[in-house]
Amino acid sequence: MMQFFAWFQQLELREQRVLLGGTLLTIGLLTYFLLWQPLNQARDDLKNRVTAQQATLLWMQTAAQQVQQLRAKNVNNSKTQPLLPTIERSLQTEPLAKLTKRLEPKSDAEVQVNIEQISFTELVTWLALLQNQFAIQVQRVNISRLSTADSVKAQITLTD
Repeated sequence: MMQFFAWFQQLELREQRVLLGGTLLTIGLLTYFLLWQPLNQARDDLKNRVTAQQATLLWMQTAAQQVQQLRAKNVNNSKTQPLLPTIERSLQTEPLAKLTKRLEPKSDAEVQVNIEQISFTELVTWLALLQNQFAIQVQRVNISRLSTADSVKAQITLTD
């Protein structure tokens, strides 16, 4: 370090000024490109992400309101329909029409459905349809896996 200062003192005044100016310029450029510019870029990226997420939130809130309105309409419509005929009609659609099934009404508000063999995927899709379209709830479910891939035996109790 002492050698550097001794060497620096030997330079002419003009050379010292050029060296100091170049050093300050280099420090300034390094500070800008290594610190300031990445921080500004990160800030801009975060602003863009927040704006996009706010837009997504607004869309989701609007969609949620629409879903609630549609569910309210479906609940009102489904309350006028008896439970057993509604379930029977839903089981008559493809691919559920070919299934071996037994319906046992337990009361006006409860039906037990026994299905000998069904694809698990089709079962979940059917139950989701009952929930979303008719507001029919699964009260109890007993599912047994069969030897065929994706096939199950199901005993389901459904309620209004």
